[in-house]
Amino acid sequence: VARYEAETGFVFTDFRWLDKTHAIASVFDDNQWQVISLGVDGSSEVLLGPVAGDETQNPFLLTGS
Repeated sequence: VARYEAETGFVFTDFRWLDKTHAIASVFDDNQWQVISLGVDGSSEVLLGPVAGDETQNPFLLTGS
């Protein structure tokens, strides 16, 4: 099971499987957007960002299945 622990409240807007053991997600946390990788082993890594913004203006678009 993948897990993301935010410092403050967060918005999780987009989610895609990258491979059998990793998902990527677009996350808004602390007035910033990031794309993160979440591993089923509990690992997490920031792939893009942070980019300042508000919760209604996600600068990232995840595509694929």
